[in-house]
Amino acid sequence: MSKKVLPILRSLPVVEKLDLPPRAEILPKIENGEIDHLDFQARVYGTGKNHNPYQFKEADLASFAKSFEGQPFLRNHDTYDIDARDGTVIDSALEGKAFKQTIRLTTRRGMVDFVEGKIDRFSIGWYYDDVMCSICKQSWFSFECRHSPGRVYKVDQKDIMCMLIFINPSGKETSAVNTPAVEGTGIDKLQEYKLEVLGDVTAETHARRASNKLMKGVQMKPKKKVTTPAAPVLDEQGEIEELTNEFTDETSAALDLQGADEIIANLQQQAAEARALHVEQCRSLLESSLAASRLPAASQKAVRKPFELMLASGKPFLATELQEAIKDKREELSSLQTVEGPARGSSIGGMFTGREQFEAALADLLGAPREEGQEKMKVRRLSGIREAYILATGDDQFMGGYYPEFALVTANFPGIVANVMNKILTKAWADFEEHYGWWKQITTVEHFNNLNDASWIRTGTIASLPSVAERGEYTELPIGDIRETSSWGKYGGYVPLTIEAVLRDDTRAFARMPREVALAGIRNISEQIAAIFTSNSGAGPTMADTGALFNSTAQTTAGGHINLLTTALGTDYTAWNAVALAMYKKKLMVKNASGYYGTGKPQALYPTFCLVPADLAQQANALFVPRWDAPAQNVPATQSVLWGGRVSPVTVPEWTDATDWAAVIDPKLRPGIMLGEIFGVLPQIFSASSEIDPAMFANDESRIKVRHFLNVGVADDMPLHKSNVAG
Repeated sequence: MSKKVLPILRSLPVVEKLDLPPRAEILPKIENGEIDHLDFQARVYGTGKNHNPYQFKEADLASFAKSFEGQPFLRNHDTYDIDARDGTVIDSALEGKAFKQTIRLTTRRGMVDFVEGKIDRFSIGWYYDDVMCSICKQSWFSFECRHSPGRVYKVDQKDIMCMLIFINPSGKETSAVNTPAVEGTGIDKLQEYKLEVLGDVTAETHARRASNKLMKGVQMKPKKKVTTPAAPVLDEQGEIEELTNEFTDETSAALDLQGADEIIANLQQQAAEARALHVEQCRSLLESSLAASRLPAASQKAVRKPFELMLASGKPFLATELQEAIKDKREELSSLQTVEGPARGSSIGGMFTGREQFEAALADLLGAPREEGQEKMKVRRLSGIREAYILATGDDQFMGGYYPEFALVTANFPGIVANVMNKILTKAWADFEEHYGWWKQITTVEHFNNLNDASWIRTGTIASLPSVAERGEYTELPIGDIRETSSWGKYGGYVPLTIEAVLRDDTRAFARMPREVALAGIRNISEQIAAIFTSNSGAGPTMADTGALFNSTAQTTAGGHINLLTTALGTDYTAWNAVALAMYKKKLMVKNASGYYGTGKPQALYPTFCLVPADLAQQANALFVPRWDAPAQNVPATQSVLWGGRVSPVTVPEWTDATDWAAVIDPKLRPGIMLGEIFGVLPQIFSASSEIDPAMFANDESRIKVRHFLNVGVADDMPLHKSNVAG
């Protein structure tokens, strides 16, 4: 919050006469420039009764007083005119409950006026973050506070004056003034002062002048300290320790004298204008919220009445109060609804609301599964999407609006359609996974809560725990020394739910759309994961160690992965055995630094999946599937039975090279390909509008939006091997 400038506090003089050198002696020195500056000390706030209704917290006083150091010393708080400045506050501190400042006068006019007794009454101006009311403890600028500073209110059966409590005050300036309103401040009778002659370090004081001698750095300490009662302040809890001020005629006169009434009136006017604006905003919110509530007209009238009474009295309301009232009215309507079905004249038994029955009927219409618990609900089947639209919106003239007085169910039609489509999408996704979900076998899925770049951590960097001697120090384990990163992609669009489609009663188009979305979503994932093996001419993406994902470089070299061959899969196990053995012996990455490359232990894992294009699918099945049941019977004695275990051939739909193939270790043992999701792996379908959306009025359409966030990346090269075969 930016600092605000508040009105000032002024002080009354303490003494009528200052003990200064004769004017005939000191004024000529000021006029001819011999006096460079004049320093004096003054108490500028806090030692007496405060006639202004202003307060500061006791905990803030020390820092508040200190904050005046370096601020200008002005006349009459004129911060705009540079000629109003006479010097600078060079020191400021809290003594007791008084602000004591050392002020340096540097202008000829300022020093002359000080000597002539014009500068002996002071006031302070300050910045602040907020103003708190002492009665309600709310911000005085908020709509909750309705108290006026200076007025007396009953608080716990006591008459308490409303005071303004300033939050985080800081010094702006100190001024010389004529009309103070805080008693007990000013210049002490024997106040310390120092007159320095330009070009000389000699200081002349009134006490030394009596002996007619000049001494260096002489300073007179004050012999008397004024101890008038301190102004009331606040304790640490913000409570007023002592407040006996009464709004008397004398106080009113003081306020009028200082212009405080005008200041308070201005602030009150600003608060009143803000409150009036808030009332108008609430009135607009009331209209828009009721229009979007889809409540019948009678229910809207019932909700509107108490809020209009509040606005008529000038009192705004909270948005949450209105939302709660609309919610309560909806629940009331639901409890009063009969058990009728979504169509005219139909009725069933059971404890289901009209909305639930409409959702079930719409699900049946579009071929979606019902909500759990609604499987046995009996509803009359809807004739088509046209009937569903009219029942939910009441728009039997197809004008693109919502008419609750004609609607038979209280329902957001686009929202319910989107909900039913999500059920169809989920079912379709499960159907398509059997054919396009090959990537699930080799991929590790992780959930994220934000869209920052994903950081994938490889496993196996420790390999084994180092020994620790008795009383020896533990060394840091290099977990995640190498991290791979990948970015998020957002995919989607919208499908228009048009009046034309409703009029055509094209139910099949609505039912078909979520299946299309499911197919597009799962194929998008399939395409991105398949591209990891084929991008960059089959070498894959570049890893954090600067090497391509697939290369034949030895592991003893930076970026070497030794996981790329050119041997064809063949009809026996020669090529597969070579790849499997190479992956088994591949060394774990301990640290991505010179001296560590290729020094880890073997990962000691065999591949479980053989990825092939459609051209090699039959060959791969003939090679691996017979071994699933009886390896000893299906493997000739002349060949190794090492691969009698289950190796699953996986066909990659997007691969077009007829001879390339790859091997992948089970991701449960060593994650390699990573898939990040934030709202689930499946695409989302949701309503981006309502019946009263401008698009419905302007374009005769409500929009069903499709959105899919995905992050596909590689965490580790260790579980992956590629064979790029020429041909």
